[in-house]
Formats: sequence, C-alpha cells, structure tokens
Amino acid sequence: MAAAAKDPRPKRRTLTNLYNERPTWLALAHERLDRAVLAAYCAIDPQGEWAEDWSAVWKDTGAGQPLPEDHDLAPTRKEIDQKVLANLLRLNLARAKEQHG
Repeated sequence: MAAAAKDPRPKRRTLTNLYNERPTWLALAHERLDRAVLAAYCAIDPQGEWAEDWSAVWKDTGAGQPLPEDHDLAPTRKEIDQKVLANLLRLNLARAKEQHG
C-alpha cells in the first residue's frame, strides 16, 4: 500500500481525468447511454417529440460540456439543448403541479 501511494500514475487515474480524456470506449458508452435515455423519454413523453438521434450533438464532448462556437454541430446542438431543457422544464412543472395540486 505504501508503494502504491507514492506511485504518481494512480493519482492521475481519476474519473474526471478519464472523462476529460474521452477514450473511444467511454465516448461510445456515453453515446449509447444518451440514446437509451432519449428513447425512454420518447416512450413516455410523445408531446416532447424526443428523438434518439439527438445524441449525435453530444458525441464529441458529452452532454453539458461546452462545444466550440465554430464547430459544425454548434447551431444544431444549441437547438437540441433548448428542446431538451424546455421538455424537462415542462415535465418537471407538470410533476410539481400533480404533487402540489
């Protein structure tokens, strides 16, 4: 244990560093997860017009991470991010209304 504590390599093996490195296997796992989440929203919220292929705009950086303004997907990403946020707000307001009458 003492030798492992002195080894600098494990200190760099944090989840944050792994996420920021975006190895291919992790990016693919995130894309599959994003598609699955979008598919679930498609199934329960037809009003939101959710689409699994929206996940393509998050492929390079992940959802919630900045995308350079000059990136080809930047305009589409802004549009999809706004749709997602509007849908989530609508769903949360409806749920709050149900809970609090």
